[in-house]
Amino acid sequence: AILGQDGSVWAQGLHLGGAKYVIAGEPGAVIRLGDYLLDQGL
Repeated sequence: AILGQDGSVWAQGLHLGGAKYVIAGEPGAVIRLGDYLLDQGL
């Protein structure tokens, strides 16, 4: 995963604009998009 300067986490396999956010190879990763915290289970 790539950690952004604002603390956001971007991982390979992330799909924006859909209902599903998939993190490939990052079992414990959390994605922060704006005010949303999305874990791998969403």
